[in-house]
Amino acid sequence: MLFLLALVGYMTLMILAGILGARRGTGIQHYFVANRDLGLISTASTTAATTVGGSATITSVILIYTFGLTGLWLDLAGGLGLITLGLLLAGRVRATGVYSLPELVELFYNRQARMVASVLIILAEIAWIALLMQALRFILSPATGLDPGDALFLAAAIFIAYTVLGGQFAVAYSDVGQLAIMIVGICCIAAPIAFMEAGGIGTITSRDPDLLSFPVSEGMPFRDVLPLFLMIYLPHLVGSDIYSKVLSARDPATARKGMVIAGGIRIMFGITMAVLAFSAMGIFGDNAGDAGNLDDGSTNTGIAPGEVLPRIIGDVLPSWAAVVVLIAFAGVMMSSADSCLLTGGTTFANDIFRFLRKGVDERELLLVARTMVVVLGVIAYVIAVRIADIIDTLKLGYTVFSSSLILPVLLGFTRERFPVPSHAAITGMIAGGVTSLVWMYRAETWCPSCHAALDPMIAGISACAVGILVSTMIHHARLRWPKF
Repeated sequence: MLFLLALVGYMTLMILAGILGARRGTGIQHYFVANRDLGLISTASTTAATTVGGSATITSVILIYTFGLTGLWLDLAGGLGLITLGLLLAGRVRATGVYSLPELVELFYNRQARMVASVLIILAEIAWIALLMQALRFILSPATGLDPGDALFLAAAIFIAYTVLGGQFAVAYSDVGQLAIMIVGICCIAAPIAFMEAGGIGTITSRDPDLLSFPVSEGMPFRDVLPLFLMIYLPHLVGSDIYSKVLSARDPATARKGMVIAGGIRIMFGITMAVLAFSAMGIFGDNAGDAGNLDDGSTNTGIAPGEVLPRIIGDVLPSWAAVVVLIAFAGVMMSSADSCLLTGGTTFANDIFRFLRKGVDERELLLVARTMVVVLGVIAYVIAVRIADIIDTLKLGYTVFSSSLILPVLLGFTRERFPVPSHAAITGMIAGGVTSLVWMYRAETWCPSCHAALDPMIAGISACAVGILVSTMIHHARLRWPKF
């Protein structure tokens, strides 16, 4: 009951933030990129709060509890991706003055490439939103006693209602407060209490050596670590919702510094998740080597991986701390979901609708963006219901995005030295996205040995690279063909 009251109060504050954000401005620059006026603290905070979502908390704990320290790569890869972005690309992205990643793609190639990128980004954002709904359901259902289906519906309603109001400005400034709650609740309360309850450092050092193995282990060898690293690292180096934060920064220097700080915060949360996972091993027993069914239990000792965080919150933390931590985790999911919903809605409005309907004004564009926030939220909810496994949802979003968009965008930054024709970039995007989906959902049936030997994301990126290379070679060969 106490948690419900606290959650209602917290949600009220967030909705008020959305209303206040809506009153700060009315144009697309306000709604899409916060008037390009975010300072260092708000840029770093909103980026960190966005990237520390369901994958960096719920999924990270599941991987570490199941496979040991090698599961930490999920957060290390994200943090390193943000740091690389800050050091190499963030300043250049901010200097372009565009509104979105698809608009940047048009700057590199052409309008057709922008349209293809927009569709792929919206598909990936839907999967990420579904992941966050599932992650919040993991917290809401045990804490409130709600049926998991009802908790999932509540999570979807919370995300949509909050995001549709204020746009990037409200999201960015509310994320500052949400990040503070996340750090206090998760890093400063949950992890230390669980660590001491488990028996301190002896809990970690007494574990099976394979659980402490790093950077690879028997449970997670190199062939599994590499796809996991690339799947998370690349979308943090080139990411649609992350680039919306870069483009909202006050200037290129702020964008660069903000990404580096956000990367450090992401790594800090990863270490915190490792502490929580190893503490759970000491309290509940090990569950190494097989993720099993994340919701319904496992054949190994210990508890089901999906139950780790709810059990720590419900069984280990004192009631006052449990309430703070639950609100912190709700903030984790909300701070990521609002950015994903906003990115999907604005991508459709700014990069698809404005070209489908000529002469559209800013007011209509904003209405379309807000409407699409609702539509995408509903679609994500349906996917979250149909794909029950949170790991599968994580892989769907990151694999489609990484396989189709990363390489063409990175090549766009080197277009002066290595020019890629626009049609070659489009070919690569389509080839990568289609191949990754086919490999994920059909290769196991068509060719089990191929599916086992090659991760869907590696297959998709390879197809993207081959598509770009072959199309570029044909383009240059045609230029050399004699004309009759």
